Amino acid sequence: MGKPYERDLSLRSWTELVHELLTLHAQVLRPGAFAVVNIADMRTWPDPDLPPGPYAEIRSRQGGVTAADVAAARRAHPDASEKEIGRLLGCSDQTVARREKGSAHRTGRRAPTRVLRTSAIVEEAASAAGLYLYDHRVWSKTPAWRNNAWTASSYRAVDEWEHLLFFHKPGPFVHDRNRLDHHEWAEWGSRGIWKIPSVGRNDDDAPRFPHELAARVIRLLTEPGQLVLDPFVGTGTTTAAAHLLERRWIGVDINPDNAEAALDHTLMQRPADRTPAPDAPNADRVVH
Repeated sequence: MGKPYERDLSLRSWTELVHELLTLHAQVLRPGAFAVVNIADMRTWPDPDLPPGPYAEIRSRQGGVTAADVAAARRAHPDASEKEIGRLLGCSDQTVARREKGSAHRTGRRAPTRVLRTSAIVEEAASAAGLYLYDHRVWSKTPAWRNNAWTASSYRAVDEWEHLLFFHKPGPFVHDRNRLDHHEWAEWGSRGIWKIPSVGRNDDDAPRFPHELAARVIRLLTEPGQLVLDPFVGTGTTTAAAHLLERRWIGVDINPDNAEAALDHTLMQRPADRTPAPDAPNADRVVH
């Protein structure tokens, strides 16, 4: 969750998209398999039924970037991404989006917005698709101000955690305590909060997350040789982790450039105890 094509969806459209996606996931999972959804749990949508304002004046110690500043930068660099505009102005891509679109992802200062917990929508969609919530972990990541120019401009907390929702398709599965050693079970295998640093700076269009996050999920839920599917492969973090852990893997992305880059990134990985993988030109490549 968190892709660019979601940003302008209404609540109803986003909910329908989630239901469609979880239904498709359930169809390709074998009985006993798991689907894991990584999602930030708080999101806002416009709500015309809420009374407008009045909103308190925002006072900040940081210099403000105005809509006029963003518009001028956009005219000078019409093909630049929000991240690139943000770097030019010394602010975050969230600030650029707020100035251009007139509302905030979390705060919604310019228009009445309702804050909802997205995990509840995902759980409902999964249940309707025949998947059942099996487990829930929290990824405690690097605080936003450590790797992003943006900090909260309201009393709401900045995003420094995300959720991992583990869904199970009914059927037999193996619970193998030998997948981790005693220290790993104590440190994270049986722990509900995973403290893993974020990617230092995310300059890619596709959202990125740490290799360690994907590796933990794969090690917990699969055996070597089993298949790992990432239907939103992005930069290839999941498939690269699967390759290093000697799992079979499939990665899918709507953006052909992302798929190509993810494939190259994955095939560069070399499991330590195996003969080096074939170079990318000799490997099977299916990129549409």
